[in-house]
Amino acid sequence: MRSRIGAVALGVILVTLALGGCAALPGESANAGVSHDEAYDDIADAVRVASPEFAEVRIGEGAEGAETFLMVELDMIGDELPGAALDSAMLVLRESVPDSFDAVRVVAVSAADVELDLEEPLLQTGVDGQTMIDPGTASIPVDALRDMRILG
Repeated sequence: MRSRIGAVALGVILVTLALGGCAALPGESANAGVSHDEAYDDIADAVRVASPEFAEVRIGEGAEGAETFLMVELDMIGDELPGAALDSAMLVLRESVPDSFDAVRVVAVSAADVELDLEEPLLQTGVDGQTMIDPGTASIPVDALRDMRILG
C-alpha cells in the first residue's frame, strides 16, 4: 500500500513538473521568463517531496572540461540513504533535468553532516552507466537517467 501511495505522489509530482514547465531553463521552452534559480528551486522542491527521507535538497550547476552537469545535494533526515529514497529522487530528476546538461552529479549528506556512500544505494536504483567520482559523489549521464529502468 505504501508503494502505491508513493507511486501516486510521484505521478502527481511528475505531472506538475510537466505541466508547469518548471524544469525548463531560459531558451529551452516558451517559458523563457523562468530563471535558473526558479527552475532549480522547483526541481529541488519536487525531489524533496519525493521521499520523506530528504530534509533538504540543493540544486546547482557546474562544468568540468566540456561536460556540464546539474549538481544535486540530498540532505538526509537520518544517517543513511535508503535505496528507495534515491530511486524516488532519480525518477523525479529523470523527468526534470534540463536537456542542456550532460550529466547529473549527486551527493548525499547525513543529518550528522557526513557525506554518505552512494555506490550501494545506486545499485538498488534502475540507473545504469553512473561513474563514481568518489564514494560519495556519483556522475550519471542524462541519457542513462532518461533510460532508467523503473523498479518495484
